[in-house]
Amino acid sequence: MKLPTLLPLLLAASCAAQVGPFFPLHASGAAPIAFTKSRPSQFTHPGLLHTSADLSRIRTKLATHSEPWSTEFAALQADTYSSPSWVPSPAAVVVRGVQTNNSALIADSRAAYQNALLYALSNATAHADAAARILDAWGTTLTTLGGLDAALMAGLEGFLLANAAELLRHSPYAWRESGAAYTGTKGFSGVLYRVFAPPVVAVGQANYGLAMIRAQLAFAVYLDDVVMYNAALNSLQNDYCAGFAATIHPTTGQLSESGRDQGHVQGGLAWMADAAKVVAAQGGDMWRWNDALLLKGVEYAAKYNLGADVPYDADWYRCEAVLVDGPWSEVSERGRGKLAPVWTLPVQVYRALGRSVEWASRVVANGSYVERGTTSSDFTGWGKLVYTLE
Repeated sequence: MKLPTLLPLLLAASCAAQVGPFFPLHASGAAPIAFTKSRPSQFTHPGLLHTSADLSRIRTKLATHSEPWSTEFAALQADTYSSPSWVPSPAAVVVRGVQTNNSALIADSRAAYQNALLYALSNATAHADAAARILDAWGTTLTTLGGLDAALMAGLEGFLLANAAELLRHSPYAWRESGAAYTGTKGFSGVLYRVFAPPVVAVGQANYGLAMIRAQLAFAVYLDDVVMYNAALNSLQNDYCAGFAATIHPTTGQLSESGRDQGHVQGGLAWMADAAKVVAAQGGDMWRWNDALLLKGVEYAAKYNLGADVPYDADWYRCEAVLVDGPWSEVSERGRGKLAPVWTLPVQVYRALGRSVEWASRVVANGSYVERGTTSSDFTGWGKLVYTLE
């Protein structure tokens, strides 16, 4: 699809893409930054959503035909996006906004992730070949991400692609990207650094900003980029508009978009949980950070979406709420009870930590609750397969 009318609007992005991300020199908050790194060698690989220990645990469960792993794995194998014969459809310029042509990027990023995950769990090289084919296709074609929602697109699709690449590179498959060279890559890692990373550096607000922070963490781990990782940690903890402390009420757990709608609330929770999972893989602990603040948010949202009453503070709202018809005088009924596939990860982690997870546990215990793949990249999915511990 040609988008000639948008090319002038993409010039700034293309300039940034020539030199990679830019980072703020000063923290946005006064608090210190926990769990930082000082050397590239301190990164653990694979170290995004799935560690070596995670993958070994799941493979053991599959080998003994244990549930729910066996059923969920079969569903993953049967999913359309898991096809080992998947053919990617890369483009040089991808736009999300008033004009949009990002459907192929959405589909290919999910296919790359699911095929890489299937390889990691089954050692079936056909799936690794499929994921590598997708990563190399986009890594040698994509030059520009543009449009009003370029940052969100970079954060969502980029996160899935980074997870796929992490699984392939740090495995017996030992993927080496097409275009790799000591003089400078012309492949996937260069696109990750120069095309996907720049849009997510200027962190936005609320759930949007959380998607960007989560992506920064993933890109930094894959690239062994200490500066990017520490900047993302600072945003995750201290950003006044998108960090944990800005998003979750310290007493009640109310989310900064609880007055907006429950879909954006659950999106923000998913991306905070994913970020906490990445930080945990790197030796940090955002699960218990600030008196287990994330647990408070998880329980508040689960309780309300299961039909119970919750307290609401009209003064606890997101930055730039006016952009989305806020602030709001009461908790929103929009999307209430429509449960997104986000709950297994926090429930399993907090149970393992010995914490009470009353309301979110009720969500995952519901027989109708499904946590598999989706046709979007908003949620990684497959939580019951990859995050169930026992």
